[in-house]
Amino acid sequence: MNTRMYLPIILSVLVFLPISSFATVPILTTDQKNQYQQMVLTEVNQYRKSKGLNPLKLNSAITYQAKQHSNDMAAHKMPVGHQDFDKRVAHIQNHVTEFGGGAENVAIYKSSPHHVVEEWLKSPGHKSNIEGHYNLTGIGVAQDEKGWIYYTQIFIEDRQAAV
Repeated sequence: MNTRMYLPIILSVLVFLPISSFATVPILTTDQKNQYQQMVLTEVNQYRKSKGLNPLKLNSAITYQAKQHSNDMAAHKMPVGHQDFDKRVAHIQNHVTEFGGGAENVAIYKSSPHHVVEEWLKSPGHKSNIEGHYNLTGIGVAQDEKGWIYYTQIFIEDRQAAV
């Protein structure tokens, strides 16, 4: 029998609309989206290290869910936000040994991952997720036809991996 304990889930969304955001942005290639994903991970882990926190490990199952969410928002299949986060977590729980909770940051921006993480750190909810007791993450980056870049970062605690 598979019994799961449901723990609090924290969600934060941030939409950035600086004047420079309305500038033309080139369409990102798949390689560039992957580079943006890695840049978010690097920025977040550098920040966590500066606070004495362990780095987050990128997990392919979590990344799949984050990418799918970013793709759905970029395709305007769902609004920017956390709709269906519970479904994403349900899929992730099948790949996590001992699920201990999760959180999600979402952003839409026309700028680099550095600026997205910088803005997340200015927001108490986003910052709390970044500083959370998580050890796994997944990051999705997608772009719509107007150049807006959709970022999703999911944070998960796997209690077994933390031991």
